[in-house]
Amino acid sequence: MASKPTNARNARHEQDDVSVRRIAKIALAILVSIGVCAASAALLVSVFVRVHERGLPTATSLRPPAIASEARLTPSPVVDLAAFRAQKDAMLHGYGWIDKEHGIVRIPIERAMPLLLEEADVAPVGKRSP
Repeated sequence: MASKPTNARNARHEQDDVSVRRIAKIALAILVSIGVCAASAALLVSVFVRVHERGLPTATSLRPPAIASEARLTPSPVVDLAAFRAQKDAMLHGYGWIDKEHGIVRIPIERAMPLLLEEADVAPVGKRSP
């Protein structure tokens, strides 16, 4: 014959008693959480009201300045694009002064890349020594 457990905690069935302390602790934690949330919301509202009362710039005061003349489309976009590309190509592949006073020049990219590799002491990809 098996002996009955002497302690209710050792029983292998669900207990019927309700822990009033545990329920009270959970209820208190919920009430404290609600209070903290309400206090935080009240603080945020008061901060936003103070900021609004300062008279920060409105969307209408932040408009961009008016254009002096009306904007017109270019009559020949293909020609303009070709001229733009030719100008940038000349800058990329030609010599020129950037700041003559300080001695800063622009050199072609084909010349600049080997100079940078040389300065960094790195061999080009196709010319590595064994």
